[in-house]
Amino acid sequence: MRTLLARYGDDRVAKSVAAYRADYVERGLFCAGRGPFTRQSARIFAGRYRDIHLVQTVEHIRFVRPDVAIVNTMFAVTGYASLPPGGRSDDGVLRTRSEQVMTFDDGRWHVASFHNVPVDLAAIAAAGPP
Repeated sequence: MRTLLARYGDDRVAKSVAAYRADYVERGLFCAGRGPFTRQSARIFAGRYRDIHLVQTVEHIRFVRPDVAIVNTMFAVTGYASLPPGGRSDDGVLRTRSEQVMTFDDGRWHVASFHNVPVDLAAIAAAGPP
C-alpha cells in the first residue's frame, strides 16, 4: 500500500493519466467509473497542473479489514499554473488533505474511493488548538 501511495509522489506518474488511473477501481470513485475520472485528470494535468511537483505524506492508515484500509494523506503541490477553485496558498504550496479507501484485490492494492479538500493553514493557525 505504501508503495502505491509513494508512486503519486513521482512526478512522472502524477502527470501520466494512464499511470495515475491504473490503480483506481472501475466503480466507486468520486465520479462514475474510470472514463470520467480519466477525462477529468487529463484536463487538469494538461492545464493548471502541467508543471507540478507533488509530494504526498501519509498521515494515518486504519485497517477496517485486512483487505480494506482508510488512508489519510497530505498533498503538497508546487509548480501549478493557477489555484483550483477553493485552493489557497500563502507560500506557493497548495496543500490538500485526502482520504482514500483502498482495497486489496488480485494481489495488489487499489484505490476504491478518493476525496480531497484544500487546507487553509492560516485558518487553522487562527483557530488555535482544539
